[in-house]
Amino acid sequence: MAAFDRKPPTRSPSGQSTYPPRHVLKDFPYLTSDYTIYKNEDFLPYRSVDYTVTQTNGTAANFNWNGGAVKLSTTGTTSSDKIMVANAALSQQFMLGNRQFFDARIARAGSYTDINLYVGLSDNADLSAATNGVYFLKPAGGTAVNFVIKNGGTVTTFQNVGDLNNPSGIFNDPNGANASVTFTLTSGNYTTPVVAAAGAGYRVAPLILATGATGANAMLATALGGSVQGNFLNPSGLGTQIPYAGIANAWIVNKGNGAYTTVTAEIDPWINLQFYYNGFGRIVVGINGREVMAIQGAAVDVGNPGGTGVTAGGTYNLATSGIGPLFAATGTQLTTTNFGPTVPAVGDPMNILPLTQLQVVAGFVNTTANARSMYWDEYNVATEFN
Repeated sequence: MAAFDRKPPTRSPSGQSTYPPRHVLKDFPYLTSDYTIYKNEDFLPYRSVDYTVTQTNGTAANFNWNGGAVKLSTTGTTSSDKIMVANAALSQQFMLGNRQFFDARIARAGSYTDINLYVGLSDNADLSAATNGVYFLKPAGGTAVNFVIKNGGTVTTFQNVGDLNNPSGIFNDPNGANASVTFTLTSGNYTTPVVAAAGAGYRVAPLILATGATGANAMLATALGGSVQGNFLNPSGLGTQIPYAGIANAWIVNKGNGAYTTVTAEIDPWINLQFYYNGFGRIVVGINGREVMAIQGAAVDVGNPGGTGVTAGGTYNLATSGIGPLFAATGTQLTTTNFGPTVPAVGDPMNILPLTQLQVVAGFVNTTANARSMYWDEYNVATEFN
């Protein structure tokens, strides 16, 4: 009799997600089915055997951070120093009908405007040498981030999708402000943390580094205050369900070795760089969960792809395209040479996306002979197959 009392299982053929409803990755399939697959990496710990490292005077090593992280560094020996870390398999591919998700959380560190910083999917373990890729690039000379689609060497660039120096990660966000914390030097150690400026726009508690002179081993941490559920379009946060906060406190996890002569701290926002392809005509680019741009074709809005026309190889500036711009890949159209009798709709981003397998890569290339570093906290990727 018990067999007849059993409740039938809940079936979720598209997986289950834990992201908020308005998040760019709201459909990310954390609980997968036999039609979906995902990988989460929190670097707990960073295992070098799982990755391909490409470097010139560079290193990748575990960084002691709550939840795990990896620190990528160069020595500054030459202006061409580089460090790239790639997962060891080509396992992601854009295909019609299959959703594709990408998310990576990074933090800039110190003076970093003189590096080219890369995060995304690539057909080369050295993303700076990729022939095909879909990735984020912070070019040398500033802090703004571009979104890049590279297909067979042809580069299509969407400038100013984000800003690594703004806690919200949003380019030109007037409501984002960096926090600061001060300390007292006592017997060569960090003591008495004081939040001098709470800042605003953080999605998660930022990275805080002990940058005081001569000493070692000090570890610092901070936490968000009461988060405003909003963004720069909707500061009051009604319905967005995405945190937007300043810091409320700071802690000294390890005061140090008693050899500090100064007790300064650097606070670097963790920024999530994201994109989502829905498999049938739309790719969305997100920063910290918020949509900043999209490319879509006629399959999404039948007969009317809408938006600014995009041609493979072009450059498009979001700073002059309005908030949350919509684009359509109308200047390039794949033919039956690639797709047989069924081709992507007019405006579909598949017309400019690379048609090959890709892998997750993050890293940077110096443009000056200065030691530089960045921090990589996590990545989350998922794909469907049919």
